[in-house]
Amino acid sequence: MRPHALVLSALLLAPIASAQAGDCWVKTLENKVTGHGDATAGKRYAALRQALMKAEAVQRSDAAINAIPGVRYQVHRYIGVPYHPGAPLSGDSTIYLHKPDAWAGQCGLKPWADNVHFASLEVELNNLRALEGPADGGVALTDTRFFYEPEITARRGGYPVYDNRILVLTAGGMAPFVPVTLGEYLDDWQRKLEDEKTQSQGDGQGAVQDQEWQAYIKQLRKSDPKAAADLQKSLDEAARMAAADFGVDGEWRELQRQRKSLGAAQLAQPVYLSAGAMERYRFGHARPDDAGARKLVKVNPALWSGKRGGQAVRVVTLEVFVNDAESAEQAGIGSWLERVDVAPYRALLEGRP
Repeated sequence: MRPHALVLSALLLAPIASAQAGDCWVKTLENKVTGHGDATAGKRYAALRQALMKAEAVQRSDAAINAIPGVRYQVHRYIGVPYHPGAPLSGDSTIYLHKPDAWAGQCGLKPWADNVHFASLEVELNNLRALEGPADGGVALTDTRFFYEPEITARRGGYPVYDNRILVLTAGGMAPFVPVTLGEYLDDWQRKLEDEKTQSQGDGQGAVQDQEWQAYIKQLRKSDPKAAADLQKSLDEAARMAAADFGVDGEWRELQRQRKSLGAAQLAQPVYLSAGAMERYRFGHARPDDAGARKLVKVNPALWSGKRGGQAVRVVTLEVFVNDAESAEQAGIGSWLERVDVAPYRALLEGRP
């Protein structure tokens, strides 16, 4: 997470000149206040701040990072809120990479440098949102999200690299994601349809019964009977559609039919989706061998289980984020995850193997 919008303060870390390929490490920044308005200097965040300081120390000593040519590094440390159900607090230590046109002085940056950094190397704690994709409207940060299984494109130190850009380390080597079952998927759609039913009936039938609408139609009949009739027809149609949405031929009835036709063993199977399966019904699901079928997964809830402190580190991710592809390619940013020594980052985990 990039804390552009938050109040940042310089730490007592002096700029450090580098004798290697990178030019120097500019003074570190960290957020003083969380998104909920809590001061990060408080006891509640002490252990997480220490974990982030350790993460930064690992980054500063990372030979693969220090070998990046012609850049100045600046670390932005951020303490955030939990982003998964039952998860501890999240945080990140992100290195912004700056080209010479953003440099100032012996080891400084121009005021606008953050807006033009060409890439960043991120260490995230307890946060897998980057692999979940965008949330549906109305989904809270801490709601369980279902998403397509990311592709494992490589492995480093025995841990998976997803989509060529995110290396995921987990406490105890646990799987970061687990399949969504067909039962969970249909339960989720039942909740969605129940919400839509309430909304639809309220929008349609409520409009017909609304006294102001009826009073307006009555008045309109005096000046424009046809317009009044058309408006009443539209309101009647809205009410009819609201009722039909969950009628014999509606999605609601079909969902109930499917649920009744499936046994416990079938509901416990992983669910796969495809465009073809969802053509008729939004909650349609596919067979694993159907064309274009993709498995639906969720963040593994076991990552956060057990009696653990609110600042425990259960997941560490290393991510390459690129703003300027040409500059990143010239600097060899994309190869960081291929060259990184995983062991020091793995040591940040609680309960590591």
